Amino acid sequence: MKIENINQVWIEPFNSRELEVLHLLSDGLSNREIAEKLYLSIDTIKWYNKQLYIKLGVSNRTQAAKKAAELKLLETNQIFSTQEKGHAAGNLPAQISSYVGRKREIGEIRELLRKNRLVTLTGVGGSGKTRLALKVAEKLQGSYPDGVWLVELAKIHEPSLVLPTIANVFNVVEKADATLGEVLKRKLSRKHLLLLIDNLEHLLDSAPLISELLAAAPQLSVLGTSRERLHIYGEQEYPVQPLNLPDPDKMLTGEELRKFESITLFIKRAGAVNPNLSLDEGALQHLARICVRLDGLPLAIELCAPMVKVFPLGVIAERIEKSLSAIPAGPRDLPARHQTLIKTLQWSSDLLTEDEKLLFERLAIFNGGGTLEAIGAICVDGISKDIGNLISALVNKNLVLAIERRDGEIHFSLLETIRHYNLERLTANGEIEPLSKLHAEYFTRLAELAEDEFGTPKHKYWFLHLKFEQDNIRSAMDWILRASNSDLGIRLAVALYHYWVNYGFSREALRWNEQALEKSKSAAPVLKAIALRTIGDLCTYISEFERAKSLLNQALDIFRELKDEGNEAWALILFGYAHIMRVDDLPFGIEMSKKGIEKFKKLNDHSGMILGLNILGDLYRVYGELQTAKNCYQESLQYAQESGEKIREAIQLSNLGVVAYEEKEYLLAENLLQQALEKFLDLDATYGMSYHIGSLAGPSLGLGKNLKAARILGASAAGMDSIENPYQLAEEAIMDNISKDTLEALNKETFMKAFQEGQRMSLHEAVAYALNDSDETG
Repeated sequence: MKIENINQVWIEPFNSRELEVLHLLSDGLSNREIAEKLYLSIDTIKWYNKQLYIKLGVSNRTQAAKKAAELKLLETNQIFSTQEKGHAAGNLPAQISSYVGRKREIGEIRELLRKNRLVTLTGVGGSGKTRLALKVAEKLQGSYPDGVWLVELAKIHEPSLVLPTIANVFNVVEKADATLGEVLKRKLSRKHLLLLIDNLEHLLDSAPLISELLAAAPQLSVLGTSRERLHIYGEQEYPVQPLNLPDPDKMLTGEELRKFESITLFIKRAGAVNPNLSLDEGALQHLARICVRLDGLPLAIELCAPMVKVFPLGVIAERIEKSLSAIPAGPRDLPARHQTLIKTLQWSSDLLTEDEKLLFERLAIFNGGGTLEAIGAICVDGISKDIGNLISALVNKNLVLAIERRDGEIHFSLLETIRHYNLERLTANGEIEPLSKLHAEYFTRLAELAEDEFGTPKHKYWFLHLKFEQDNIRSAMDWILRASNSDLGIRLAVALYHYWVNYGFSREALRWNEQALEKSKSAAPVLKAIALRTIGDLCTYISEFERAKSLLNQALDIFRELKDEGNEAWALILFGYAHIMRVDDLPFGIEMSKKGIEKFKKLNDHSGMILGLNILGDLYRVYGELQTAKNCYQESLQYAQESGEKIREAIQLSNLGVVAYEEKEYLLAENLLQQALEKFLDLDATYGMSYHIGSLAGPSLGLGKNLKAARILGASAAGMDSIENPYQLAEEAIMDNISKDTLEALNKETFMKAFQEGQRMSLHEAVAYALNDSDETG
């Protein structure tokens, strides 16, 4: 569909974030001001600026603002869509092996060719561009009276040889009165045909020739394949993605796995060398591992499948997870660069400039990709060109994926197959250790910045940002522990405390902190004490209260000796909370927490006050003093709302909802708990949603929504099973009572049916259901 605006045809779309940046840029804000307003890094804003300049056809922000005003882009929120624009003769080779899947892609490309005269299939090496193009061409043979013709350029290395290669396909030769190009144009001008030009990526300088041929021959269409687009007028790019894959985090049945194209291709190719291949449920699970490891790349699957003649699928999975070199060479009739996967990747790498190659390889240090800021901090040494421009070039060559994440940052990543290849290169050239150190230092600083801003309006940004960087953080910690970098290990582990806990990873957090402390023979006393305090607090999350008391007491002694009142205050309130288990210990716990709160007041530490009053409220609630508990929660809520600390605001709303439920104010309780759940959902806080959703079962039951209460209980049970933080004792007792009362309100069969329906809901489905004010009774 063509969208026109003031005589401008947009070949590439503007997304909502680009329009947002364009608005602020046009208002005269600097890059730093835009970054602060949108909670993004300056490097990311620079990236967006470059994309805007390209799409607007300008070179600076002043011109961009002027052009945007001329085109009235800022008067609408419209996001522009991409422009769509008997046996025939030909020389297509007969395909020996069967073609698997890609029905949707084939249909889409055929439709694009119906509307556009130049379509370029782009994608990483091994993604199946050539086979897909040949399949499309085969399907279109009857649509072009003068045939479909293939021009193969893989063996051509000089752009000047492209013209004679095309001419040779049509048996065109130079004449005395005309050049070869003129003769070819004359011949094609009278033809209605499709020209399939394969492997253009290393001959991009020849792209103007294609424009000339299209201009000379009005009924000529071109279908090209290239690692990157040709950047000529009228080109319609079609990115070719790898074959679809199963989610490695989901347990799927064998029948479900067989529906994935990547697995179907492997089975077909493996069956060609081993007709008796047995594929039970276990074998299909191994096969899924293999296809995921190969990123669904058709070439990689085709090369790997013959291994079934020698190895069981489980062994193949283990071998290729260790090294890509385990994948054998393919058939001798394949192009040389496709005879092994490593040769294919080497081919792509060899086409890069020296700076592009350095950056391309170094991106492998990121586990799951990185932002421009991170890439610039870690990978820049020895690179002379601008990192943003180099990244753009690699994205255009389809070697790097650019994805806008929910935190607003652009994330640049490699397919895992390519990443492992590049990791081997980094290891071979001695770069892996220095890059790993820079990587670990960067993510430690990032985690500490997030921790410092936990109690600010940037709270939501950091929650989402750390979630997306979770794999990088784990890789950084792995390297730190292997390198025995004691200070760095403790710094990273303790800085991530809020993140791990609020996403339900308390046991993992405990493990990291324990290992970091164990390696901390030379760490400063204050760091050791902070680690002891963090480990002690994490022990309370898994109900190891006696161990928590011991560790927190040790931390207190060190902080007092160091006269560190701020850290002492934190240790005091956490030490107080560790006494929540027994009623006889509660007065002492309340006294310790009050001492911590007094210190926080003295230090004007609002974040400390929020947590301190939260803990004091919990202790009073378990002690049976509900009004005092409510006062503590309300004061904590006020501090949280003032500071913008959304997660604590959600927790206090939930706490007040539980108190309202205990006081039998069911409508108020439901309202408060739903407000809390909405905030947890907005932050995508797994622990908050899983832990607090169950509390809504009580008000639902009190309001006569018995079936809803049972379903919520089932969803809550499933959610808590998926995280590492169990219910605290007080909440566990409440949940047990609600479950018992709901069972009594419904007969056992009805209760179990509704409970199991809740268990089958995903966490987000369960939250949506809990927030729906239905009037179900039962």
